[in-house]
Formats: sequence, structure tokens, C-alpha cells
Amino acid sequence: MRKIPVFSGERVIEFADEARARQLLTAPNAKAVRRRKDRQIVGVELEDLGGNWKEPALHGNPRQYSHDHETDRNPARVWTLRHLSDETQDLFQLAVTDTLGTGAG
Repeated sequence: MRKIPVFSGERVIEFADEARARQLLTAPNAKAVRRRKDRQIVGVELEDLGGNWKEPALHGNPRQYSHDHETDRNPARVWTLRHLSDETQDLFQLAVTDTLGTGAG
């Protein structure tokens, strides 16, 4: 059985059989790579639809829980904890207690 390479950029991410290749080609970001001689599919190229993840970030890591930016309530060169939403507070508390529990044992 013939395997068809599936590319994402320059990397091969999968070798698919013909049924899987047909399934992948139904995606909006999939493009068939065909042989000129007989137009047979010899590869599947998946284009990036993930947005701007490759662009450099201007504002640092949005998951940081502290900052030293000067604001009307925060003087210069003073670190401040960011406010956490109620849902995030529960997850953060769970992560802290879980870490402390495994570190103590």
C-alpha cells in the first residue's frame, strides 16, 4: 500500500494512506501536491491557519502573574501581582497546593 507524505511547511508530519489523504484534503487548509505527468496525488500540504503565533510578541507573556510596570496604583520598580479571575484563582490555588503536596513527600 502506497503512503502519501503530509507536509506542514518543510516538515513531514505524517505518512497517510489514500483514505486518510482524501480525508485530510477536505480541510480548508489542505492542498494536494500532484505529479505533473499523470496528475496523481503524491503529497498533501497543510497550510498554517493558526494565526500570528510566529510573529514576535510585543507585550511579553500574557500568563505572567506579576509585573513591574508603572501604573497609577503601582510605583516604578515595584513588582505587583496581577488580578486573577475567579476561575483562574481556583486553578492557580489547585496548582500551588498540588505542587506543595508533591514537594513535601
